[in-house]
Amino acid sequence: MRALRLFSVAVVSATLVTAISACDGGTGAAGAAGGADEATARSALAASAEVMRAAGTGSVEMTSPEGSPSRTVIARTVKGVADWKDGSAVEFDGVGGDTERRTRVVGGATYQGLPASMVRITGGKHWVASRAAAATAQDAALPDNLSAMAQLLNPLVHLDAAARNGTLSTAGSEVVDGVPTRRYRSVESARSLTALLAPAGAAGPAQSFRDALRGDWKGDDETFVAEFAVNDRHELVRIRLYLRDAAEDSLGAAAAPTVLRYSALGSASRVEAPAASDLMQDPRAARPAAAADRPMTVAAVTVRAAAANAAQQTSYRTVRTGPEGSGERAVMAFRRAAQSEIESWGNAPQTSRDDGHQHVVVTGGQMYFRVVSLPGKSWFSMDLPTGDPQAKGLLPTFLGVLGTAPDLVRVAAEDVGGRPTVHYRGSVTVSVLATYEGTAIDGFQRDAFVKDARARGLERASIDVWLGEGALPVRARESGVGSKGPLSVTEDYSDYGVDPRITAPPTADVISVDDFLAGNKAKLDSLKITYGG
Repeated sequence: MRALRLFSVAVVSATLVTAISACDGGTGAAGAAGGADEATARSALAASAEVMRAAGTGSVEMTSPEGSPSRTVIARTVKGVADWKDGSAVEFDGVGGDTERRTRVVGGATYQGLPASMVRITGGKHWVASRAAAATAQDAALPDNLSAMAQLLNPLVHLDAAARNGTLSTAGSEVVDGVPTRRYRSVESARSLTALLAPAGAAGPAQSFRDALRGDWKGDDETFVAEFAVNDRHELVRIRLYLRDAAEDSLGAAAAPTVLRYSALGSASRVEAPAASDLMQDPRAARPAAAADRPMTVAAVTVRAAAANAAQQTSYRTVRTGPEGSGERAVMAFRRAAQSEIESWGNAPQTSRDDGHQHVVVTGGQMYFRVVSLPGKSWFSMDLPTGDPQAKGLLPTFLGVLGTAPDLVRVAAEDVGGRPTVHYRGSVTVSVLATYEGTAIDGFQRDAFVKDARARGLERASIDVWLGEGALPVRARESGVGSKGPLSVTEDYSDYGVDPRITAPPTADVISVDDFLAGNKAKLDSLKITYGG
């Protein structure tokens, strides 16, 4: 029935198509001059609008040329499904160059799909409402940009704008993707494009998106060109948008257009908002003002997934460094089977004989720590049935604190030590974190971070995390300005799941604390023991 309806609409203008074909004998030939030419183009585009309106949905692909100003906001190529039955709705991959992220725009709301690896973290939910805070004004406008782009992908918006505001003409014939088409040209004002991008009922589209598309335009009095390729069934196959001043560039000029292609008309699925049960956060639902957790963004879900993944690791290695020039460094190996090893340098000396070098090993239910000035031995031992939690480094705390950050954002894809990662950043106010009651961080980690920050005179801290394969952290950093100036600590993570082969020191080089105390009770007051070595 759908195909029959499309055909019946196309018949309305069959006579027009025949007349147009007779007027133009080949590719690139101009149509009839003057008013007749404009009337031909106007009638053909009106017939195409009716066919497209009847179809309601279709597959769509948008390609932006290299160097195009629109590339600052959208990916080079966007592929997906458009639904223009009731406004402008789209679903596509590839926004911002991230080909793994699905985006759905419906009724002005933007939803982003979660990777399969995160679905179990969210309790089986597949979508999150996109309301991310951003580091730049351009990023902050992204949801509005996407709503504007949904309008840009709607074929009826372009056809109706050309009919209302365009100076129309025929522009020859062309085979597009193997399909013979006729081309029609519309010269429109920049003001027309501005109106075109404003979703119905909205005050206006994102200025950054509009400005990016307009490129070098100096004002709304300048013009652009829309070129429509229509097949013999009046289906719109392609739109080319030449977004420079029409007086400056023509269809034959070197400037490349933004290209929209349409296919599978009427057979694509409707694009609808995800079901509330499949959403991490539904933007249509009011949240209690006192809720401890803000609406989850894709960045927040990703960081929480990373925290869950890291917590499940049986082992990993951490290298910690302090501020540049401090000399502070620590190497830590963690193994869940009650094993750990920490060796650090650059610590504050405890005595004049201490060089700030510390080494602690936990294995076999014993903790071994290297000592200086212990006659005949190099290690103390004492009972410790669990591994040293400090061997996990600050990773659990960094991920927990970052998960609470109200401005948590995805920064960029970056290489860290030759490993591909995605960089996330957020900041927290220590006094606010102290009252946090959400689920991103447990109370012990929260209180420990707050206590340490206050001891250093740090009121605001920034947390950066770089996530690699499997959403596992590759690097994390805390930075800020304390009472004594800038502060920072960086940790690099590696060898997830690899046995660190933690071994106890040679037995002959170890004395237990109990044995030492029992054998040297009379000398304790005079013997000075320092840790390190």
